[in-house]
Amino acid sequence: MTDCYAYFVTRTKIRKGRLLSAQEMKALSLAPTYRDAVQFLVRKGFFEGETIEAMLSARRREMLDLIDEFTDIKDAFRIFRIKYDFHNLKTAIKAQISGHKGKDDYLDGGTVSAEVILDAVFQKRLEDLPRDLQQYAKTAQSILLRTRDAGQFDCYLDRALLRAIYQEGQASKIPYLKSYTENYVAVHDIKIAYRCCILKKSKEFIKRALAPCKSLATDQLAAQAAQDSKALCDYLVHTDYSAAAEAMRQSYCAFYRWCARRLSAPAEADKDETFGLSPIFAYLFFAEQEIREVRLILTLKQNHMPGELIAERMWR
Repeated sequence: MTDCYAYFVTRTKIRKGRLLSAQEMKALSLAPTYRDAVQFLVRKGFFEGETIEAMLSARRREMLDLIDEFTDIKDAFRIFRIKYDFHNLKTAIKAQISGHKGKDDYLDGGTVSAEVILDAVFQKRLEDLPRDLQQYAKTAQSILLRTRDAGQFDCYLDRALLRAIYQEGQASKIPYLKSYTENYVAVHDIKIAYRCCILKKSKEFIKRALAPCKSLATDQLAAQAAQDSKALCDYLVHTDYSAAAEAMRQSYCAFYRWCARRLSAPAEADKDETFGLSPIFAYLFFAEQEIREVRLILTLKQNHMPGELIAERMWR
């Protein structure tokens, strides 16, 4: 099996070499116009689509096609596919309420095809979905139909996604996935708490938004965030995420750079390994991160934000 992993690792290292470097990402952010930025990406191997999502969908497809080749270990990648299931479920339920399917809004790559989720929601056959997704779908649908509150609906499914990722990782026999999901959920909980603190949300609202994890006391995190940013920082300095408090005190952008760097830490540590699955997971993280960063840069370019201000928001 080690020999098999070595082959997979070699394949992903070749593909990782095609991702944008930190210097290239900075050059992209400093491109004079949106059109210049698109042309820069095309020269670096991106598909020239009519929209941002068309470009990024093609890039995502390259990543997914690669891991689809690894049929012997495909179950190990479920944890990276779950987010697409929840995105498609959220989109399908909102589309059902509005009566507009909006097929271009769905993403490939989930554990279930987007078509299956769309049909299950629109044909009222949620039992066609995997059992765990069924229950989330029923509850989310009930929330939106009962309250017509898209924020409450999003909050429920975002928390459900974090719980699903955490449960998948903690149940795994792969040590990397256990540590990855602990870090992933904790950082997202801190982001949620900080955002809720800024918006002055109640303790009860924040508690409903946070997903449990071992490295944070979410009840205390919610209580402190409901007070003010100082109280939130006072709690965080006594956790494994004390650097988040310092970043919060600096600026909003500094905090979000900390989040991105903290999320990347496991991948950075394992990217140069030769054996095992961790360097493959590292590639998937960096490929997804590239897509998120490029989307942000192109969106800001469309809105004519100066390159220097965009560069400040980059985590590398």
